[in-house]
Amino acid sequence: MFEEKLPSLDKLAEKFKKELEGVTDIDELKDIYAKEVARRDQLIFRLQEQNKILLSSSIRSKQDELRN
Repeated sequence: MFEEKLPSLDKLAEKFKKELEGVTDIDELKDIYAKEVARRDQLIFRLQEQNKILLSSSIRSKQDELRN
């Protein structure tokens, strides 16, 4: 049903770890952290949208089942 594949947590953690390896000052660390928070928020939003679609589909199926 869903063509889009969400990245695994391991891949996200590895990417974050690589980004942190070269950090030398606090401002750079803050920027990286802000990007990670934005990525997390985007993933949560996408999951919520997928769940909403699945729930709507389930409700429609149940309504159709009850009508018959």
